Amino acid sequence: MRVTFLNNPNKRALSLLELILAVVLLSLIGLGFTSISNFSRQNVITVIRRAKLQDSIAYVLEHMSRTMANAVGDTTHWPINNLSIIGNDTALEINTSNYNLTGALVLMQVAYSYNATNYQLRYYGNYSNLTNPPPEVLANNIITDLGTGNVTYSNTTGYVAIKVGGRWDPANATSPTNPEVRTYTYIKIPSSTN
Repeated sequence: MRVTFLNNPNKRALSLLELILAVVLLSLIGLGFTSISNFSRQNVITVIRRAKLQDSIAYVLEHMSRTMANAVGDTTHWPINNLSIIGNDTALEINTSNYNLTGALVLMQVAYSYNATNYQLRYYGNYSNLTNPPPEVLANNIITDLGTGNVTYSNTTGYVAIKVGGRWDPANATSPTNPEVRTYTYIKIPSSTN
């Protein structure tokens, strides 16, 4: 409905109803853009968090693979010892060999440990001396320990099966903003088979 001015019939104005409809339509369009923007931002944050978790877990598994490639043992003396406890941590011990600074082959024992208090997976490069040097923290935000069911091995096949999982905020449940990543892999230990 158009309103015309009495002194100038060619001039026209908007009625109050048309003005209200225009404001409502512009508000709906603005709300739609804001919703799309917030949804997109939330998805980007979740994808970034998931990618960081995947990178962290991939680093842990690569570290374990390289260590286990140097494991020393055979079918009667398996290179991985039973799980043990280091303080409050669950530990996986590995008999390994490496070259020292003089080039001599040195047999040593290393360990990976999971601390459930601060959700860390740690590496002890010298398991015989747990305080010197201090353990290297391989990853934070880990939610799976190194206990039974998450680490299994067979001295007949020479494979170690490892499950590692992480959550962006391990203390809270999984949600769209708190993604969780779980990885399962097999690691071949060359020295364990004949």
